[in-house]
Amino acid sequence: MRKLSSFQLVFLLLTIGLVAGTIYFGVLYYLSYRSEGALAREIEDVESTISSLQYIPNLSVLRAQLAALEEQLEEMPFPKEVNNPEMWDYVRRAAQNADVDLRYWNAEDEPSQVQIAGGSASEYRVHTYDVTVAGSLTQIFNFLSQMEDNAPFDTVKLEDIDLEYDSEDDEWSLVFTIYVYAQPQ
Repeated sequence: MRKLSSFQLVFLLLTIGLVAGTIYFGVLYYLSYRSEGALAREIEDVESTISSLQYIPNLSVLRAQLAALEEQLEEMPFPKEVNNPEMWDYVRRAAQNADVDLRYWNAEDEPSQVQIAGGSASEYRVHTYDVTVAGSLTQIFNFLSQMEDNAPFDTVKLEDIDLEYDSEDDEWSLVFTIYVYAQPQ
């Protein structure tokens, strides 16, 4: 067996180095191509999502929409706040205009919470007032008309109504509860 000359040895090492380098760079190319393919697919997904949007909203448009929605909220039939003095004045004026005797008034300290039918996830506040008035039947009907015509909110409801006649005093007594529904807090 013959010995390799130094030229052949250098040539062999150079060939092995080139083969190893080719394999190394081939593996790197494959890995970068594979990761580039995944990145390219992700970029395509994002681009298709962007192109499927009708428009890209800008901040000024969103602010204008928010202002319009807040304005609609202000015009909602549900008041933001209900205060007891305002409700007292409403009932007192109706009683005074109808010439009935306002015998009892009681306001709950805190409103209760209730979900309104229709699938609303919000719990609305309900302010409750118990009232008793007395007078002739005509005066009672005038009182109810005054209550209906001058309600300070669209969400005022009269419930638990009880009308009784007192033959000794020859007058009618109307006992009822006022419920005022307000916006959630």
